Amino acid sequence: MKEKPKVLVIGIDGATYNIIFPAIKKKKLPTFKTLLERGAWGILNSTVPPITVPAWDSMVTGMSPDKLGYSNFMVRDGYKLIPYFMKVKKNHKKVWDYLSYERYRIIVANVPSIYKAYPINGLMISGFLCPDPKKFTYPQNLNNTLQNLGFKMDIFDIVKNRSPTPQDYHKLLAIHAKTFKFLLSFHEWDFAFIVFTSTDRIQHEYWGATKIIVEHYQKLDNYIGEIIKLVKEKYPNLIVLIVSDHGFGFEKLSLCTNEFLMKRGYLKLKKEIYKKNTLIRLAIKNKVIREIGIKLLPSKIKKWLKKKSGIIELTPLLKDLIDWSSTKAFSTGFEIYINLQERDPLGTVSPKEYDKLRNKIINDLKTLKFQGKTIEVEILKREDIFKNSDLFSHLPDLVIVPTDKGIQAASPNIGFGSDIIESHRKKGNHRLKGIFIAWGENISPQRLGNLAIWDVTPTILDFFRIKIPNMDGRPIKI
Repeated sequence: MKEKPKVLVIGIDGATYNIIFPAIKKKKLPTFKTLLERGAWGILNSTVPPITVPAWDSMVTGMSPDKLGYSNFMVRDGYKLIPYFMKVKKNHKKVWDYLSYERYRIIVANVPSIYKAYPINGLMISGFLCPDPKKFTYPQNLNNTLQNLGFKMDIFDIVKNRSPTPQDYHKLLAIHAKTFKFLLSFHEWDFAFIVFTSTDRIQHEYWGATKIIVEHYQKLDNYIGEIIKLVKEKYPNLIVLIVSDHGFGFEKLSLCTNEFLMKRGYLKLKKEIYKKNTLIRLAIKNKVIREIGIKLLPSKIKKWLKKKSGIIELTPLLKDLIDWSSTKAFSTGFEIYINLQERDPLGTVSPKEYDKLRNKIINDLKTLKFQGKTIEVEILKREDIFKNSDLFSHLPDLVIVPTDKGIQAASPNIGFGSDIIESHRKKGNHRLKGIFIAWGENISPQRLGNLAIWDVTPTILDFFRIKIPNMDGRPIKI
């Protein structure tokens, strides 16, 4: 590479080859077809579990979750859950921080894991977790520009007091495309990182309606084509990366993890409370934090977002209902925690019992049956996922991995009388396998092997010939 390129990263939340490849065969995605044929591509393996945060943060820092210190939106703090950024104070540098330090001009827009915009050598728009309108953009007056463009952060800013339709998701996609094209056209930049989130939202609700999903990808394909053409005319030495934070698949079977633990004697509820609360619903209705998997009244969510009070307690489940003196394990969804002595305030499990108990829970999960058939449950121990798990005691002790043939979703619901709930709606949920496509100057067409999500940042730094600091990822050879 004779000169340093312009690098455009287009993030597509939840994008999957499961939709892209069949649609290409039917000649419905010409832009994706061209990028795949003329570029380098491979499967981008997400974090375990494949959750929006920390997946995007792993991508943009080059760090795995055990270095970041969080594996979900919320992390455990004793017997309560708090937002990850309130528990883990260390602010890991993002790829644009390294480039900004080298005085490259930056545009960062709509990356979901950015909960507040901050000063860089360029422009920044935060993601949907931003609780403070004053910290939504950098510089702050960029917000005025966005308002003039009709920018909406997420589907909930478009839909009021009703369920979104496919047309609502298409509208959100169009708004984001319009905004991104404006930013890329009217501001000088060397590196840009933009993220479309409507794909994740529509796939959660309409995954089984293939025609609707493909139509959304077709619109996305057209917008990506327009953006690349627009930018390529200005910057001939352009490199484009197309990435997703995770993949997608059907959500058919959901494991009620605490129900499972309670039935097998690992978790005990206070008897007098349980009699009064035969059905404890922890399902989230407020979609802004749906993936967090925590029960909060909408008013409490709004109060937290407005006042930025950092702590969200699972009061109905953890504080008021559980008999901690008789509880060995509890769950927040995909993640299972052992109530461990010397670590947890009311721990009942000794360090000597720890491995034996985990193995027993794993065996119980692997022999779990639904409608007379054993379910293929994939479950991993913390040390199998988080190589530096000793650095963060709040990371989960066991993690259930969503798979096509096993469990696709997990929740802390109690009271439905069954370990497994079968969804009769054609909803979708996250999978491990995302996408990675690289196209541009001096990039040879090739099929790459499986890649780690934290390989993206060192690959970008390598494009700019910046020395790669100590991180988990390695440059992808393209």
